Amino acid sequence: MLTAAGFGLISAVFFIGYVLFEIPSSVLLQKFGPRKWLARIILTWGIVQALSAWAPNGLVLGICRVLLGICEAGFAPGVLFYLTLWLPARRRAQAFGIFFASAGSMALFGGPLMSALIQWGDAAMLFGLSGWRFMFLVTGLVPVVLGILTLFVLSDHPGAAKWLNREQSQIVASDLAAEQSAFHGSGHSSVMQSLKKLAHLGSRSRVFHRTLRGLHDDVLPADDGHELQYALRHRARRSASGLDRGNPSVVRSHRRAHHRKPDL
Repeated sequence: MLTAAGFGLISAVFFIGYVLFEIPSSVLLQKFGPRKWLARIILTWGIVQALSAWAPNGLVLGICRVLLGICEAGFAPGVLFYLTLWLPARRRAQAFGIFFASAGSMALFGGPLMSALIQWGDAAMLFGLSGWRFMFLVTGLVPVVLGILTLFVLSDHPGAAKWLNREQSQIVASDLAAEQSAFHGSGHSSVMQSLKKLAHLGSRSRVFHRTLRGLHDDVLPADDGHELQYALRHRARRSASGLDRGNPSVVRSHRRAHHRKPDL
């Protein structure tokens, strides 16, 4: 049986794998190419998410969450890097804004969607799965389909895009090449310099304090029903992947609302 703190811990351990593998995943993306690596990220996180529906206990579910973090690591930086291969700097702000707005929209609508899936799963008991397990299955199968589509639809760069003719591909490539020439020698940071700046930022007491506070909020969730609703909305607003981070909290809130014990 999972306690409230157990559900909070399961939500938080996602970031163990996510943080540790964020940089390695981004490096591997440049080695294997955006098409293959982004497809791998989406496909594997969908598989792990779907298999979480059959977790027999809290320990296995926690392990699945760590694996989910490992699989999902590098997705957001990978998408941003991919956009830079297609768009010049003057157009990237709009594209980045659309990407993050989409993530925010998922965080906004993810909670009600998961609640609906849980209620439908409890009523239908498809495949013998209870509501929250059915929710894990559905939110895992969707990325699996998208990952397969990504592998066949995405192009690594404009030169590899079959839906562009040679003239269009050359226009995009020349635009990006001209921009690179203008930026050459302008003092952009190397990878190591960027990592040093990141380490310095993380060592600052204010940043460290806020990080610990965020983990505290995830590991020790509120027990009161009204506080649970506030915590869920707050966590969804902070999340860049609302369908993933909010799962354990939605499960717990749903169970409390129906006065039922967890079936783990």
